[in-house]
Amino acid sequence: MQKISHALSLVLAAVAMSAAGPGQAAPSVSQVSGSSSPGSQITINGSGFGTKANAPKVWDTVDNVSAYGSVSSLAGKSVPVGPSYVWGTNTFDSPGAVVFSAANPRHSQQKMHYRTSRYVGYLQWPIAMGRESAPSSQNELYVSFWVRPDGSLEGEGHSSKLLRIWDDANGTGTRVSWTQMHLTSVTSGGSEITDWNSWGGSTGQWNRVELFVSGPKKVVKGWTNGRVMHNVTNFAKDGSYSGRGLNVARVGWDIGGATPPSVDLSFGDIYVDTTQARVELCSQPSWSQCMTREVQPTTSWADNKIVFNAYPGQLSGTLYAYVVDASGAVNATGVAVNGTGAPAAVVPNAPTSVSVN
Repeated sequence: MQKISHALSLVLAAVAMSAAGPGQAAPSVSQVSGSSSPGSQITINGSGFGTKANAPKVWDTVDNVSAYGSVSSLAGKSVPVGPSYVWGTNTFDSPGAVVFSAANPRHSQQKMHYRTSRYVGYLQWPIAMGRESAPSSQNELYVSFWVRPDGSLEGEGHSSKLLRIWDDANGTGTRVSWTQMHLTSVTSGGSEITDWNSWGGSTGQWNRVELFVSGPKKVVKGWTNGRVMHNVTNFAKDGSYSGRGLNVARVGWDIGGATPPSVDLSFGDIYVDTTQARVELCSQPSWSQCMTREVQPTTSWADNKIVFNAYPGQLSGTLYAYVVDASGAVNATGVAVNGTGAPAAVVPNAPTSVSVN
């Protein structure tokens, strides 16, 4: 019987590992340097991050929108919209219903956030993403925002939306809606998908809502507070609107049905991009434990190096960095800010002589 020496088997294993095709491995983080203090620059070194635009399409903390002016004078005022601002429309059905609020801030860096009024209010069509005429290349969207309802969103007799993704302003074409009781995907061609589940958040608390929609991948996936609430794998973008990309049609509280609840919502820290590739900070060393995370708007992104300014949000203590790539893969073990990741596997040199018996 032939036996291959142990040294040769190691070499063959190493070769097999190096021959793995692209996209099969999660990003690898080797070092994170900097400070997690708000605004401090952090650099992530590693490999397999992929490529993307340096900054997200939308990063709206309210406080960082210079066009709003001094935040100290904003409370209670209606949120202005249009080409000079972030959003194209402030509540089509009840104009101006989203106002600024300083009540119940989510974290110490947040001086102001958005709030619905008259029990309704949503922001529409971000300017940076093409408003109602998004480019056809915009066939994937990743959206993250935080929301705090002052009353329960549950109950029968209504179907009210936290988030709508459309490709046509008239409501025809592709329509993805996340309500308090389900997620729906409808096209004007008659395709309809309904995924039933509670929205998963808590009353009187800040909850993070995330949605990833991909036409090419045929996926719609939603998370609340780090838990998967919806996972649609047969999504289809409306073929009649192939020349139009996806965009955020409404974010906030778009009431519907006969008896919607009388609640107002605070919401903010809105992040929107055309890829799910992003950086997250978490206070847990394992991604599987990270139910509370903070997305970080990057300023520089390369396959082996990412730079961003820290936005710790409600996190404190030792923070760990995670890189999510465009496929959704992420380093399973976080690397602490000012820390070093696990050492790379050692690939042995080929032996000078190998005997096969």
